[in-house]
Amino acid sequence: MEFFYTLLVIGYEVAENPTHVIVVFDDYDSCQQSLVIADPLYNYIDAYEMYCIESDVTSRIVMPKPRPKAQSEAHQ
Repeated sequence: MEFFYTLLVIGYEVAENPTHVIVVFDDYDSCQQSLVIADPLYNYIDAYEMYCIESDVTSRIVMPKPRPKAQSEAHQ
């Protein structure tokens, strides 16, 4: 089973320049819960956007299984 990173993106302005903060989560549900928790921060920094987006990058490296030994090597 593959898992994908989910990004919490908060957009706000610093000296009239748009800027974004990105926080990485292991799953979408955790990110959604953080949206509610981060609401006071959103208001404090006068952010203009805050959302979760699921990436297409897997959050766990899929390791290949070792190659089986050839029969000639196995019987030596």
